[in-house]
Amino acid sequence: MPISDTLQTLRQAFFAYRNGVVAEALRRGGDPHEFVMGCQLADLMAITSAVAHDAALAQALWDDRRHRECRLAAAMVYPADAMTADTALRWATDVQCTEEADVLCHRLLRHVPCAAMLWRELVTSEQPLQQYTALRLLLNLLILGRENDHQTIHNLLHHTPFHPTPALTALLAQVKEELHNAAPHAG
Repeated sequence: MPISDTLQTLRQAFFAYRNGVVAEALRRGGDPHEFVMGCQLADLMAITSAVAHDAALAQALWDDRRHRECRLAAAMVYPADAMTADTALRWATDVQCTEEADVLCHRLLRHVPCAAMLWRELVTSEQPLQQYTALRLLLNLLILGRENDHQTIHNLLHHTPFHPTPALTALLAQVKEELHNAAPHAG
């Protein structure tokens, strides 16, 4: 099936699963997308599980910056083993909101081999959303036990000037708590 047909099928499914209450709440909360169907993440996972996980399809979904559901679904259909470091960095620097960063990190970036390098590169950005993406990815890696260099993490977090956005401040606190919980305790 051509990618254009698959995209059309996916958009029809997003429309079928639309949730006006969620969509309105997202819009009131500042969602940057022109088209918001309000699909729940569980519904997006069900919808995307019915299509082949394919890098070209995922890229076509990601390129549709106007549709919330397309952007979120992109992270669900991109095969992690096919994502290069360059593509991962491009996607991570292209997030438009914290929800995109959350889904991108949880569903895809934490599974790519370059994940540790990626968060380290993004954390020093002057862009709050890139810093948010870095911390979200770091939190995922800490929880999975895939990032264990606590001294380097502490140094980076201590010497990085973070933008004082509410979302970034809250996420930084979560990362610090996870680091504290994961640190070996003296007996």
